[in-house]
Amino acid sequence: MSETDYKRRRAACKGWLRKESASLSTLLDSKDFSSTKLTFKISEFNKRLDSFDCAQTSFELSIDDEEELMKCIEEAADFRD
Repeated sequence: MSETDYKRRRAACKGWLRKESASLSTLLDSKDFSSTKLTFKISEFNKRLDSFDCAQTSFELSIDDEEELMKCIEEAADFRD
């Protein structure tokens, strides 16, 4: 895969992670949910986070320029915060 392919994969994973995060926040804001539903939503969020982490790692490994790599790592850290 090319660096561009890894970047696209990471962007897709980031989008799904944001969507799952918003869904979890909405559930928590509703204050009307079962522990089963909360457990399921947390599990889904963790799956999306794992996918993002894998895509991020693959993208980082495809980068040859050290400055670009550091920028990429900082962006990922900012996103996770």
